[in-house]
Amino acid sequence: MSAALYVAEVSRVIRYDDIEARLDPPEPVVVNDSFSSDRAHGWKYIKIGSDGKLYVPVGMPCNVCNKEGEDERYGNNHENGTQWEPA
Repeated sequence: MSAALYVAEVSRVIRYDDIEARLDPPEPVVVNDSFSSDRAHGWKYIKIGSDGKLYVPVGMPCNVCNKEGEDERYGNNHENGTQWEPA
């Protein structure tokens, strides 16, 4: 996943490949576009884990979240956009 920029939107996650080598960004690759379009809790704080998978929360379960809380709900998606797995 090196040199790629992942962007979380309300209803999808997109990826810009080889972003560091381009002044004009390429067309984004849609990684996953099956998320709800509900904006109320649609923020996504994405992270690439030590296992190389992209972790994306499905809706924020709180207004002010505690990172160490027990309400963390995550899933992962393979780098090529296949096999979404809620965690």
